Amino acid sequence: FRTAWWSITGTGQPITISTLQSSFDTVVAVYQTPNVPDPGNRVACNDDEAPPGTRTSKATFSSIRGQRYLVQVGSQGSAPRGALDVRATAGRPSNDDRADARLLPTGTPLDVSNLGA
Repeated sequence: FRTAWWSITGTGQPITISTLQSSFDTVVAVYQTPNVPDPGNRVACNDDEAPPGTRTSKATFSSIRGQRYLVQVGSQGSAPRGALDVRATAGRPSNDDRADARLLPTGTPLDVSNLGA
């Protein structure tokens, strides 16, 4: 493998790592730290995303807010080198924007979370 590494901090929401615009066959793996990356602390791994025959990769994992993760992206097998495009996206609570504010009824307690807001 020819690999490159990044670090990302968990938001408490699912995080997706994608290589959709890369010009060669990629593999993505995500490891929880502070441990040395090994299969025992790998939280996600993907070789090919949908649809079948796609050579780029996409891995989604449930993140812990504040937890550091290592992201490894590499070429599959003997794939040639090329342009690597790595993107990380994380979800947000459905009512994170003012336009999507939830109703706050009076006299009724709510159990909600602001993780990822």
